[in-house]
Amino acid sequence: MGKRRRRRSLFPSREHTTAAPVRVGKRPGRYTPAEDAPAPVLTATTKTPTIAPEQPKLGRAERRRRQRKRQRRRRVSAVGVLAVVGGLIAAFVVFKVASNVGDNKTAPAGRTQTTLLMQIRAANGTAAASALLAHDTGTRQGVMLLVPSRVIAPIPGRGSAPFANALATGTPALSQAALSDLIGVTVDGGIVFNQPTFARLVDNLGGITADVDTEVVRRVKNGPAIVLVPRGSGQKLDGAGAVAYATYNGGGDIAQLPRVQQVIQGILDKVPDAASFTKALSDLGPGLQLNMSGPRVADLIAGLATDVRDNKVDIQSLDVKSVDVGGTTAFSIDTPEVKKFVQASLAASIPESLRSGDNRVLVKNGIGTPQLGTTTRPRLLKAHFVYIDGGNVPGFPFRTRNSAVLIFSGSQAARERGAQVAAALGLPASDVQISNIGQSVADVIVVLGRDYKR
Repeated sequence: MGKRRRRRSLFPSREHTTAAPVRVGKRPGRYTPAEDAPAPVLTATTKTPTIAPEQPKLGRAERRRRQRKRQRRRRVSAVGVLAVVGGLIAAFVVFKVASNVGDNKTAPAGRTQTTLLMQIRAANGTAAASALLAHDTGTRQGVMLLVPSRVIAPIPGRGSAPFANALATGTPALSQAALSDLIGVTVDGGIVFNQPTFARLVDNLGGITADVDTEVVRRVKNGPAIVLVPRGSGQKLDGAGAVAYATYNGGGDIAQLPRVQQVIQGILDKVPDAASFTKALSDLGPGLQLNMSGPRVADLIAGLATDVRDNKVDIQSLDVKSVDVGGTTAFSIDTPEVKKFVQASLAASIPESLRSGDNRVLVKNGIGTPQLGTTTRPRLLKAHFVYIDGGNVPGFPFRTRNSAVLIFSGSQAARERGAQVAAALGLPASDVQISNIGQSVADVIVVLGRDYKR
């Protein structure tokens, strides 16, 4: 048996509901502005070898003249590649999170912890509520990590944006990849409900009980506000009330997280076993999206419900710091605190790619084919590299050029690393080039060109 972990609720006890402050992660209310690190400028010092077509025999003077002309062209070509790469790196500031990637294909062997991202989809397609749930069949320990909608996350193929946007701009798997890259853990699957479907789930379970911290109201134009959920301890909520409470953003993202926790815990309290949750899911219809098998989801939820009853679940919100984004408050993760939490509660789900260093690969799309860069992510993860989304090269100048795999040292280790990245992406070793300026954005930078096949 694993060490018993005391359940840490973000929600105050019923006796003190109106007075206790909202807790945020392990360090409540501690926010500081995020700092952006300047991106260095890179220049490559080697050029990709080319094979010249067979030439007829020429006189010595003509051969020398043509050789000088070829050398000038090669220098110009190399300078062009350097200018493009230097410009795109100078313009690109990475939202940098130490050790930030995960994927179920790279999980440690013998892993017994399973993770599931649960989300409620808002009417505009974004995530109105998100939580990472985990259960370990070996240690019998559970995890509930509540994720703020406006935490800035690296969304593969979309750049850095509020985490909630991932659900609107792609499939549910995109949200999993974004969270995986943000906190550095394997996210095995996802379950997404639209709001009517989530309400039916709660009704199928017979409703839930929650300590409601605030009155949930709906504003009506030119009319009085309508109370959807009254404030009070031990409130019995039907499906509509549970949805209204979980997605109510009054007070902001951080204030919403205990409401999400309350509703999820209310659901877990109604799940005695996997069969009961399977039955509750059985008639929900197209408003439910799963990319994990139904039995596996039911087993995880039932296991987590048991963890809650045994007081062996770690419940926490994602540690964040407030940042100002164009006059709007958003959040960046508090990297040291998140790393501590992951090491303590999600260590079994840290992928192999994060158990070694010198393996971060920044990928830029130099061709313009939509979402081309994201096709490299599973290939790099499979080869135990960390994928970093670098976006597009302005003007897409590599449509007529081969890819560039940039390394930053002539050492044997750096050359081997570049060759491994090229091999993982199906690129020739001749695409590997060397930059003579050190940098810290990534260990390898790839600009995809015409020779990359998705």
